[in-house]
Amino acid sequence: MTPDTQSHIFEPFFTTKEPGKGTGLGLATVYGIVQRAEGQIRINSRLNQGTSFRVYLRRTPVAPGTKNAAPEKVEAPRGHETILLAEDEAGIRAMTRTYLEGLGYRLLEAANGTEAIALAKEYRGSIDLVLTDVMMPGVRGDVVVKAIRQDRPEIKAILISGFADGTNVDRSMEILEKPFEFPDLARRIRTLLDLGRAGSSDHAA
Repeated sequence: MTPDTQSHIFEPFFTTKEPGKGTGLGLATVYGIVQRAEGQIRINSRLNQGTSFRVYLRRTPVAPGTKNAAPEKVEAPRGHETILLAEDEAGIRAMTRTYLEGLGYRLLEAANGTEAIALAKEYRGSIDLVLTDVMMPGVRGDVVVKAIRQDRPEIKAILISGFADGTNVDRSMEILEKPFEFPDLARRIRTLLDLGRAGSSDHAA
């Protein structure tokens, strides 16, 4: 890479690929994850020869004779509500949809923010929660939520962010930071939906 390209590679949406071939979010997401882990990324690149990335993470000391305990498996909570999923990465969107549908949720799928807003307007049934990535080409995830809430003010929302600074999102919104495991996502969804239901029940009483 040229020095100029190297100076921009961790910026969101910066890409040297042709239009439609890449979003420019891959390295930006990696940078955010490494920064949050208090690590460093170093680049070694020579034009027309190749590029290497080295990721340095802090070592966690382990006491002598200590064995790592196997993580306790906790069953993910199930549900039946309708979730609008907005994610521009097709692979991530497909995995997330498959996982949540396996837990009993009904999924509405949007490939970007504009599509999510239109889908929320056109869909005649109830939508209980919006699950959206923050950084997407075009309309950001937090803007998507605000637009949908104009017609559906009671809808719940979870924003997924891969950046250590939260990408300057309104912190009053529910934010799930990458990396995360699907059971963590399931618990966050269930907690948020149950919280809304509890509030309605208390009000009715």
